Amino acid sequence: TTKYANGFMVGAIFGSTGAGTIIAGPIADHLSYRWLFWLPFIALLGCMAAVWVFIPRSPATPDLRASIDLAGAGLLAFGLAAVLLALTFAPDWGWLSTEFFLLLGAGLAGLFLFVRVELRVDEPLVDLRLMRSFTVVAASGLMFLAGYCINATLVSVPMQMQMPSSSGYGLGESATVTAVLLVSAM
Repeated sequence: TTKYANGFMVGAIFGSTGAGTIIAGPIADHLSYRWLFWLPFIALLGCMAAVWVFIPRSPATPDLRASIDLAGAGLLAFGLAAVLLALTFAPDWGWLSTEFFLLLGAGLAGLFLFVRVELRVDEPLVDLRLMRSFTVVAASGLMFLAGYCINATLVSVPMQMQMPSSSGYGLGESATVTAVLLVSAM
C-alpha cells in the first residue's frame, strides 16, 4: 500500500500544480494580482481547518520542545535569509559592493555553522549524515535539477508569452492563454 500512497502523493502534487497554474491565468486577467495571494491563503486556511477537524491527534508523546533543534533552525533561517537578501539587493547595491559581500559572507557563515551544529546534535533538524549515501546524493541532485527545470519554465515561458509582440520577441498573450500553455507542457 506504500507504493500506492507514494503514487497518490506525487499525483496530488502534480495535479494541484496544474490546477493552480490553470486557475491563476483567469485570476490574473480578471482580478487584481493580489488575489493570486489571497485565494491560496484562504484555501490554506480551509486546509488547516480540515486537518484540525479530520486528522486524529497522535498519541501522547514526551515534551517535543526538548527534541527540536532550535540552534539549527535559527542558523538555517539566518543563513538562508542573509544569502537571499544579499542576492535580492545586489542589483541596487552593486555586485562588488561591500554591503553585498558582508551580507553574503554572514549568510554563508551562518550556513557553515548550521552544518557544524547539525553534525553534532543527537536529533538534527536536517540529518546531513544521510548525504554520505550515493543514493541520497543522486536523488537530491536529480530533484534539484528537476526543480530548476520546472521553475525556469514557469518563469521564462510566461515572460515571453505575455511580453508585448511589439518588443520583437514577445507573443502578447493573456495570462489565461499562458496558463493553458503551461499546463499542456507539464
